[in-house]
Amino acid sequence: MPRLLCLAILLLLVPSLASAQQADVDRARAHHEAGVSYFDQGRYEEAAAQFREAYQLSGRAHLLLNVSRALELSMRPGEAADVLEEYLRAEPGAADRVTLEGRIAQLRARAAASDPGGGGDRAPTPEAPAGAGPDLVGPVVLLAGAGATLVAGVVTGLVALDLHNSVAARCDDGGVCPPDARADIDTGAALALTSDVLFGVTGALAAGGLVWLIVALADGGDQEAAQAGLACDAAGCVGSVRGTF
Repeated sequence: MPRLLCLAILLLLVPSLASAQQADVDRARAHHEAGVSYFDQGRYEEAAAQFREAYQLSGRAHLLLNVSRALELSMRPGEAADVLEEYLRAEPGAADRVTLEGRIAQLRARAAASDPGGGGDRAPTPEAPAGAGPDLVGPVVLLAGAGATLVAGVVTGLVALDLHNSVAARCDDGGVCPPDARADIDTGAALALTSDVLFGVTGALAAGGLVWLIVALADGGDQEAAQAGLACDAAGCVGSVRGTF
């Protein structure tokens, strides 16, 4: 009889437990959706708190990556690193462990740089975002060099043209020039050749600078996408925190 009574009580409790678990999942989903909304508005501290609540209710470790990302954008790199370490403890076999460990090291370095005294993360301080953009110094230098050689080529070309006109005015209709015009003829020819060479260099520098600029801009976009890829939802890593719970 006692066994039958225990079994009956257990059968009565199972639906209640299942209902309680479903309620937690529903609450976790609501917190996650609130976190996504805050994240989209740039309210990263509120987003981090909502993602944390969703994780605590659901136990889904991937939500910790959203917590970390929101904390990082709140200029709290030390806490963001702590959460990534918490994620790795919860997921010891994570396939992206090496990548995340490198990310943790970067966040620790940023935290140390923003707080040399070691007092932990400070309130939001001016700090360049992780994806600060591509380095355009190289292509800009090449394009500036192209502009400089173009100007030099134009100058030497104009001087060569002026000498040519001067010599032509001193020669007769048969093309016979006085002996003292030989020096100007040679100088004009040399300047014309120099101008041609400078125009060739201009084209090469301009082409190289444009190609470098396009590649740098493309790489910058890839880096931002990779950093955004740290944010995940319950289904796994995605490009932002917009994933479904």
